[in-house]
Amino acid sequence: MPGKHAGPHNRPAFGRDYWTLYPCAPAGVTPLATWRASASEWGLRLDTAREETRNGWVFYAGATFFADGPASESDNAAWLAARSGEGFEYLRDAGLWRLWRFHYPEQLLAATSIAKQADLLAQFVADAFRALTDNGPPT
Repeated sequence: MPGKHAGPHNRPAFGRDYWTLYPCAPAGVTPLATWRASASEWGLRLDTAREETRNGWVFYAGATFFADGPASESDNAAWLAARSGEGFEYLRDAGLWRLWRFHYPEQLLAATSIAKQADLLAQFVADAFRALTDNGPPT
């Protein structure tokens, strides 16, 4: 899927401002039609789009809406509010609407090794994607 790439062989440019997009359903599963014009996204960026910014780097994971995404439907207001109760924030960033959860790098320090920190980050991303996949927009 699209993402921030650089260097030889177009490998991912992991680091600050890294991002990547995925379909709104796991491989082999047809995404709900209500996810129109949307993608799952995760990455690392400054948190300046958040309402209560700390002006620091933050990992994020969730959905990005292009054009006529499901969050713009008035019939989906209750769905959007329920996602807020699950820790998602609905915000505008880089000209697009997003429904993201956030995880600061220092939250990974609960793990005592790089491998365990990577596992925590992977779990954060997978949990965010799963929460949205399991609770897709109704219309």
